[in-house]
Amino acid sequence: MERFLTRVRWFRNQVFSRRRELFDKLAQGQSPEALFVTCSDSRIDPSLILGADPGDIFVLRNAGAIVPPYDVGETSVNSAVEFAIEGLNVPHIVCCGHTGCAAIGGMLLPDRLASLPAMAAFVARANTPFDEKTREEAAAQNGAPLTAVQRHVATQVANLQTHPAVTKALSFGRLQVHGWIYHLETGDVTVLDQTSGGFLTLDDAYPSPSPPSLV
Repeated sequence: MERFLTRVRWFRNQVFSRRRELFDKLAQGQSPEALFVTCSDSRIDPSLILGADPGDIFVLRNAGAIVPPYDVGETSVNSAVEFAIEGLNVPHIVCCGHTGCAAIGGMLLPDRLASLPAMAAFVARANTPFDEKTREEAAAQNGAPLTAVQRHVATQVANLQTHPAVTKALSFGRLQVHGWIYHLETGDVTVLDQTSGGFLTLDDAYPSPSPPSLV
């Protein structure tokens, strides 16, 4: 904790003071470019990955980057999605899973969550369909294979589109929904092609000239 306290003091005395104009502006309100849904995993840092400044992204984090279908009634997720769209008018939602995700591993290998009943109940709401072949692959690898992460992210993107605020914004053409996977081993991001269901490299998904969607 002492390390963190030292850094908080350094932030207050060095960073905040040098960027006072930005922080004064943010104290008056926020206008983020995207809702970024990602895992609580300590190895995932949305601002670092995106090169984002304070105020650029509205972040929703939980175990597994899960967005349950709206009718499940997961109020913490539902309220964050609703506020981002209706309250902040974000033009983009990014649902970003990652390789080596323990939450997805727990969905595939439920015995891993035997001592974590709250987490087991939450990840069950992801609604991700895994076949027996994928479960066998997970058992062999002792964790979530990439195919499972891909299926999970695609499912969460579909789940997002059951939310009334998302459906409304999409129908008016004022929202885009993106499915990403962050690869811990390389720092690469791959992107869901919602037409084919496959995953593309970042450059193939967002060819130059790049759109303003967090690239």
